[in-house]
Amino acid sequence: MATNGDFDYQGYLLFNGIFETEFLDQEFGGGRSEARARLGDHLPEYRSSDESSEEGYVRLLLEDAISDDDSVDSDLEEVAQSLIPYRYKYETREPKDAYYRGEEVEVEVPYVQDSDLFWLYPNYMFLRGSKGDVKETKETTRRILDGHIRLNSVDFGGDFLLWLFYKEYEDQSLPTGIELNNLTDTELTGDRDAFGGATKVDDSTDLERCVPMLAGILKDKTISTMQGYFRLFDEYNLKAQIGEGRVHIKASRGDIKTSGDVRRMAISIAFLHELIDLHRSWTELPPTSRYPPRQFFEDLHDTANEQGVEIQSISTNVLTKYASKRGEDPDSWT
Repeated sequence: MATNGDFDYQGYLLFNGIFETEFLDQEFGGGRSEARARLGDHLPEYRSSDESSEEGYVRLLLEDAISDDDSVDSDLEEVAQSLIPYRYKYETREPKDAYYRGEEVEVEVPYVQDSDLFWLYPNYMFLRGSKGDVKETKETTRRILDGHIRLNSVDFGGDFLLWLFYKEYEDQSLPTGIELNNLTDTELTGDRDAFGGATKVDDSTDLERCVPMLAGILKDKTISTMQGYFRLFDEYNLKAQIGEGRVHIKASRGDIKTSGDVRRMAISIAFLHELIDLHRSWTELPPTSRYPPRQFFEDLHDTANEQGVEIQSISTNVLTKYASKRGEDPDSWT
């Protein structure tokens, strides 16, 4: 299969597909080297349309680039030890007017689109690219791996984001290699209130005391996205937006901004690895640790009122919902 030797990428560090990989047989169960070879056998190779195929995969040598890049420290080099990277390419054709021998004719112009596939063997797979390109890659990859590997989507839903906000509000550390430095942006969806149906907060300096955020939670709105500054391995600073099944790492902030393509991608993949580990550990917590206690909502209510905005009461729906999620008697919460 063709390879891309000198690694680079175009576009954003936008991961629109985040999956846990589930083995359905032993086709890819023999270790990373064997899995890489097996995957190469299964994935059709991309060739430009004037040769044969109009879609296919190109193997990226990102793991070699990470190992050879002097700017990549040893803690990030561990990514290379489990990484199997590919780039999926497909062609679309659009009609376009052109002139041939003085006459106007319509021709089809091919456009090559792509997205990147990073398999952190054996547990996780990340797809980088626009929503449309990732959808194409996801559907094609799922079809090829059908019967061997199931891709289970990780959505980073509202309860997980609320838990992150709770940990930040209470100044509690996270049980993985990432830490929250500061939450700055969020979007909540739900019934219309004084701040509208969808509540959006941008560039807040103190999201834990931001009234639209607090009011949204207390009125039973769902956190759909959250953005802030994170610290990876107690060394790398980055800004990321999380939610709705995607993660967008901002290239204009933190250590990502000052890094080349290889180091950027190594930091991004390491962050995604720690984030999905964090999500998995959250799903395994007992309910009383996975969901905030009643006191948290009371504290949000007090904080909002301290800002001069009177919120008369906490939504009964919020209290009964989280009492039930924690396995506690809703009557004791209301």
